[in-house]
Amino acid sequence: MPHNPLLRQYWQSRSHLAIVNDLLLYDERIVFPRTMHLEILDCIHQGHLGITKCRARAQMSVWWPGLSKGIEEMVTKCTTCAKERPQIKEPLMPASFPSRPWERLGMSLFQHFGNVYLLVIDYFSRWIEVKQLNEQTSHSGIAALKPIFAVHGIPNIVMSDNGPQFSAKTFQQFAAMYGFVHATSSPRYPQANGEAERAVRTAKALLKKNSDPYLALLTWCIDEDLDKVRTREDAYRSAQQMTFNKRHKAQELPTLQPGYLVWIRDQNHEGKGVEKSQSL
Repeated sequence: MPHNPLLRQYWQSRSHLAIVNDLLLYDERIVFPRTMHLEILDCIHQGHLGITKCRARAQMSVWWPGLSKGIEEMVTKCTTCAKERPQIKEPLMPASFPSRPWERLGMSLFQHFGNVYLLVIDYFSRWIEVKQLNEQTSHSGIAALKPIFAVHGIPNIVMSDNGPQFSAKTFQQFAAMYGFVHATSSPRYPQANGEAERAVRTAKALLKKNSDPYLALLTWCIDEDLDKVRTREDAYRSAQQMTFNKRHKAQELPTLQPGYLVWIRDQNHEGKGVEKSQSL
């Protein structure tokens, strides 16, 4: 076996190689030198065909070691293809269910009849706390959260949107002082804080339909056996995941690596992967 790593790749396919009329062939396909690979790949990708079609096209006429991988990289990094590529849904990945009450909270601000409210919901028990705020600021939100934490305890994680009240330095300092992790949903994907958004709809309905909304909230937040809550939640999430994946024909996507070029549809320009996100 040759010691040169470049020749070693050809050695592994030596039974398919032959010289005919001064041309190096792989069976009936022409073997092109490394200096011409990019040019040939451009020709193969004319028409902006997908990976499968480009590979089929290459198998009719050309070959070199690593051709299949080169085609995949060419198509994947093509800006034109990225723009027009169908948006494939990934399988639903439900957030992990908390192991106990008040471990993970969601919070959101909302307005109702000119008043501003802060809503906090426990992801385990679905217990809701609603506090009216004097103003829509970080200081006012913190002042409302402190008595809630004093009654129920400090959570491990608090989820919120990226509103200025929650992204302000003041709130980050509050989170550090009280020792909880503050996680925010993507500015362009508020559904990630969907639990709080659904609770806001519930709270608004109770505020609108009841003369004493706090008594209505107390009635709505009924204590349940924790094992029953966990069993019901696991069954619900499993059914939800199955329904979502079937409806959207979801499939696993290739892992996005740092440096990988992508097309950001809502901003209409290229982007590049920086690092893998950390899920909570």
